[in-house]
Amino acid sequence: MKLFRRILRDQRGFTLLELVIAVVVISLLAGIAILNVNLSQKDAVDAVVKADMRSIATALKMYKLATDEYPDEDNWKSELTNANGLYKPMLDEIPYDASASGTTDYSYTKDTSGTVTLEAANGDKIVLK
Repeated sequence: MKLFRRILRDQRGFTLLELVIAVVVISLLAGIAILNVNLSQKDAVDAVVKADMRSIATALKMYKLATDEYPDEDNWKSELTNANGLYKPMLDEIPYDASASGTTDYSYTKDTSGTVTLEAANGDKIVLK
């Protein structure tokens, strides 16, 4: 019994200062990790938006090759995804804009000269002539 008491008495724990420093260091490392994850997610969304816009631009170019003009603003999505007698569908489906919240479509405009602008919510833009 005396031996057990002596062993317990000689045991030393961490001081309050050591514990506080350890908690601060762990908190800083966790904050840095969370920041990097958030930045990586934003970069991933930007990459998806750019890839989707390139796919849509390629489909628009194929449509123009088949019909000699880009589709109108009112029916561009259906023109790219539906087949008619002249051509096959250019895309299975038009992807949603990943940089916007919810299920937002990309902005598609066609001016009087036939120039088409495809724009995402994050400001990325592709202009086709």
